[in-house]
Amino acid sequence: MLFTKAEIDWLKIGAVCKDLPPDIWTPVAQTLLGLKLLRQNRQKTSYRLTPAGYKLMDRIGFGYVHDKTYRCDTAVIRRRIQTAELMLFLDKLGVNVFMQSPADKKDELSFLPSAVLRQNAASNVLGNTKLYGFLYAQEAVFIPYRIAQSDTGLYAQNEERIFHVNHLLCGKTPHVIYTGQSSLEELIQSLWQQKPKIQKDHTDSFLSAMQRFSCPVCFVPLSEEGLRQLRIMTVPGYREKLCRYLLGSQYHQPENQWHDAVHSKSGERYQIGIDFNLKDFDKGLPKHLIALEFQKEPAQRMLLGKDIILHTIQTEEAEQILELPGKLPNLSAEPYRTKEGGYLTV
Repeated sequence: MLFTKAEIDWLKIGAVCKDLPPDIWTPVAQTLLGLKLLRQNRQKTSYRLTPAGYKLMDRIGFGYVHDKTYRCDTAVIRRRIQTAELMLFLDKLGVNVFMQSPADKKDELSFLPSAVLRQNAASNVLGNTKLYGFLYAQEAVFIPYRIAQSDTGLYAQNEERIFHVNHLLCGKTPHVIYTGQSSLEELIQSLWQQKPKIQKDHTDSFLSAMQRFSCPVCFVPLSEEGLRQLRIMTVPGYREKLCRYLLGSQYHQPENQWHDAVHSKSGERYQIGIDFNLKDFDKGLPKHLIALEFQKEPAQRMLLGKDIILHTIQTEEAEQILELPGKLPNLSAEPYRTKEGGYLTV
């Protein structure tokens, strides 16, 4: 039996984050538990690598020191699990989630987890920021934040200052991503259901931080729909490509940053809203807004009473226009290859 890429990636993510989600009951997790490479922690709140799991990581040259003591700090474990969930999510997209430093490559989607940047306590460039890492695409950098009801908030201006310095953007355009829920409806709803702030707390709620960030703030659910949405967002010039296709010969370049196209005959303005950047929806009115089909209902609620005409496009059609494959990578069927090109047997 050969190890698959998905199985090894799960173990590597477990080595980086120390704790994996407790509800990961998938065929991959069952295999690793059956091989005694994963186990539950004492509190049964997460899964961790066993000594055999760490030994396998050493065997493939992915050595990480495991915890010498059990952590009971709920906040620490929660942060680890949430980081692992995000890495597992991006891994399904074929993203290289094991970066050790900022990536300036243009031909590979890669993710630098904040946990990796924080490993060196002597030079922790992130300070007390709440960001979860940096997803590098060809022209953009996506910086994910998880909206949690238990979270006390963040300092938006400080967060933005941190990721603008220390060469973390690699000269690419930053986009903040709000995520953490499996559906777009739940994600938006959680924005208004955060824990009330205490009197001396001067942090921004995620709602107010959305307005304070000078860059786009996009909403991406942790689901297959969200993965395909995010994949579209990583395509260079996807807005112009979609507008040129949908408007055909009537396409005309936009006059300002709030629009992606102008209808050459009617003069009506169009915006691609696939990134679900809510704070820009009501700018540059009137206009037409184009979203994905799964975004239709939450978009209708957000646009109620505004001078915006909503149009939707099927995700499959958008993928075809952008020449993206119709399916996500199937890592569970792909054998793991070592650095030397060989296979890894159980």
